[in-house]
Amino acid sequence: MAFKWGKEFVFIALGLAFFVLLALLAGRTLYRMSAGGSIGLIEVQGMILEDRRIIMQLHKMNDHPMIRAIVISINSPGGTIASAQSISEEIKKIRRLGKPVVVSMSEVCASGGYYIACAADRIYANPGSITGSIGVILRYPEAGELMKKLGLNMEVVKSVPYKDIGDFSRKMNKSEKKIMQRMIDDLHAQFVEAVFDARGDKLAQALAAKQEKNLTDMLPEDIKKYLERLSDGRVFTGRQALQKGLIDKLGNLDDAVQTAAFLAKLKGKPRVLRDEGPSFLRRLMGSSQHHRKNVLGVLQGLKRGVQWDHLLKSIE
Repeated sequence: MAFKWGKEFVFIALGLAFFVLLALLAGRTLYRMSAGGSIGLIEVQGMILEDRRIIMQLHKMNDHPMIRAIVISINSPGGTIASAQSISEEIKKIRRLGKPVVVSMSEVCASGGYYIACAADRIYANPGSITGSIGVILRYPEAGELMKKLGLNMEVVKSVPYKDIGDFSRKMNKSEKKIMQRMIDDLHAQFVEAVFDARGDKLAQALAAKQEKNLTDMLPEDIKKYLERLSDGRVFTGRQALQKGLIDKLGNLDDAVQTAAFLAKLKGKPRVLRDEGPSFLRRLMGSSQHHRKNVLGVLQGLKRGVQWDHLLKSIE
């Protein structure tokens, strides 16, 4: 009489095999933890138009028991100042909790990208990286003349004089331009203040070297004037930025990782972990959430953010 494999036996065997594999991976992970920990890597790519995705990654990296320091690789020409400010503040919170943060500039790390970089403990850039562009700009199309040629007219009913400020169908008047310029000037001042607060000492060192003076002779007013001259929207190469005190060292991503490991007092070659989104097995387990009675459905409850993601990525 042939032995028949029932569904219950298959699920039990699958569960036991998965738990054994999970235990082995967990053991390897615990070994690495005891060896000193890991470095978390976050990549910021393209325009910075929202902050939640990056902040969620920062939260995961900060809460992860294995991750002892964070490296942020930035390749961005900028973005909205509010998003950059939000990410910058989150980096500062993580640093206050004792976890070092190091930035590695890629091809471009300018404007809002540089705003974020200033919040880190150290900034690395390649000699040819493009950075700086400390400034704020507002652009919008003005299509009034085109609309006239097409015979189009925009009728506006408003409750207050400036409710339609920036309407693309007409030019701004003088009072509207003054309002918008004051807003841009205030945003620019916030940007400059953030750079000064973060890098005032490094700017002082660069200015002292340039003027061949003692560092103790540098006054805050002199440093602010020096920064204001740099904050006219111009861009710099990584090498120029180093000379001007806008970054800390020349180097690539590996150099930034090594520095992060040093700041976190890790021994040996650090392991780099990154949050790359749900893995195949995690998605598979997620699809069984409506079937809690099978083995994978039970295991679904064991997910724990980046740490669980890392274990699943190791067996794909």
